[in-house]
Amino acid sequence: MDAGSGSIVVDLARAFESLGQTPPPEPPVANIEHDVLAPSVVAQQFIDPQRFTQYYFNQLLCSNQIDIVGALTSQARTSITVEPRQVGKTSSVAVASAINCETEGVEWNKHNAEPYRIGIFAPKASQAQLDTERLKAWARCTKQGRALINWEQTTTDRIVWHNGCEIRTYSASEQAENDGKTLNRIILEEGQKISDFVVSQAILPMGGATGAKIAKIGTVRPIRNHFFNTWHNDKKAMRTWHHWLICDNLLRGGYKEFFSHGVNRKISQYVLDMMPLAQKETYVRAGIFPNTPDYYYPGEMELNDFLTQYELRWLEQFGLFLDSREKAILLSGNVPHQQKQMSMEEELYVGIDFATGVGADETAVAVWKRMGPILVKAWGCTFPDMPSPDQKRELINLFSKRGPFHSVKLILGDFGGNGAAIIPEIAAEANLPAQTINFGASDKLIVGASMNMKTSMFMDFKRQLQMGWLRYPTISSLTPMELTMDYQKGVRQWSALEQEIIGVGINRRIQAPESDHDDVCCADVLAVRAAKMGPSVFGQRRANMGTMPYFIIRSQMR
Repeated sequence: MDAGSGSIVVDLARAFESLGQTPPPEPPVANIEHDVLAPSVVAQQFIDPQRFTQYYFNQLLCSNQIDIVGALTSQARTSITVEPRQVGKTSSVAVASAINCETEGVEWNKHNAEPYRIGIFAPKASQAQLDTERLKAWARCTKQGRALINWEQTTTDRIVWHNGCEIRTYSASEQAENDGKTLNRIILEEGQKISDFVVSQAILPMGGATGAKIAKIGTVRPIRNHFFNTWHNDKKAMRTWHHWLICDNLLRGGYKEFFSHGVNRKISQYVLDMMPLAQKETYVRAGIFPNTPDYYYPGEMELNDFLTQYELRWLEQFGLFLDSREKAILLSGNVPHQQKQMSMEEELYVGIDFATGVGADETAVAVWKRMGPILVKAWGCTFPDMPSPDQKRELINLFSKRGPFHSVKLILGDFGGNGAAIIPEIAAEANLPAQTINFGASDKLIVGASMNMKTSMFMDFKRQLQMGWLRYPTISSLTPMELTMDYQKGVRQWSALEQEIIGVGINRRIQAPESDHDDVCCADVLAVRAAKMGPSVFGQRRANMGTMPYFIIRSQMR
């Protein structure tokens, strides 16, 4: 479902137009003696965001920015703004904060000892400070703009307004220690990335005493957190959104013109460069783009990334690492678990994700078996709250020459947690083919780009899954309880695993939601990477499908 489906588009430009029938007074001519009074004179009647911005900052707002400012200065208890990337949200927050200090702030300060305060929260303090830095930069552009701010008392994380109001910036990370000041307005920048815990436990209490108005601003991230729920379930929330085609801010970097259906369309060159070919086909079929080489060429973004960040589609599966089709493939196996190695010829590969000691994390072990072109998970377990010496002993008992899995081809262990110590020890003491992998290190096999090992391994797992080459085992009433529990834990973790694009790079943040873990997933991808590395470590593998039962080949290659 896209941003507009089933919702009321908040067209504040129309409201401004109707109010504009009784035009606001002309801004007074600024002079040194009265500059400080000029904002209050303008605030006597309705403030037009465009005229306010032109007069005080010598800047122009695009139409979508005017709508955003309108939402952020409205009297709605809760508002949510969902916009594409790079369409001027930072400038909109800056202007809206200035207008609120000039309107609400004046009245509040007349009757209260505590000054009127706006709190801007973002995942990092530096992101929130982009809004206040933009406001300070714009204010410096004009004499009347400079008079808005008390520059002597203004700091990096606080703007003090000429009338005593404050605009403060905060980090919304769970580790941040904020000052707990009472706030009149709360703005959540990149609100889709701020956790439910921080919103409910740290941010909302700061506005409780004043009944603060809350504005959430961001782009689509269809993970079901507070941002998702406000957009879809809060019927009283004021909702604002704009498709990228009507965001003129995107045209500032250049555009192409195309006359279609009686309309001269301007298409952002930046968006064209980002848009994947599959989405361009949709626009060509609709007659919005011409079918010419200067429009129809591969873009830099993946389809789902573009659909969420520019088309504002709330894709159900995106945000989750596996979509419904990929999950179905993973769970379509019909080979049962095995509790020991059946022959020396079996190709077994092991992944071990060691506990970090944070949040009841567990050490997970996964054994995967190659069956022709298919890899099937054969066995798995987790070690909760087990000391390092005991973990090492258990691993040696599992994979030594006398263990149930006595001839595995390769063991890959996560360098984190206890892996850096345990893996070299079991390799030396039990003569096991064991190596470590650092999830944060760059994958040296990828040339021309710096992708970390965790992203590389998970995306490789995803690609192999899309090809139909990975399977979980099947379970039945005959499956031992401990293996059934490991299977269910793996299914739950893979179903909940989230992904997030980091900035404009190629790396992704792949992790479990706060209420779950991803140790089984990490062990699985380590085992699958071990299978990929096996031929390079031990020589090329020869396919021998002739020894496999026909029904296995037929069912696993569907």
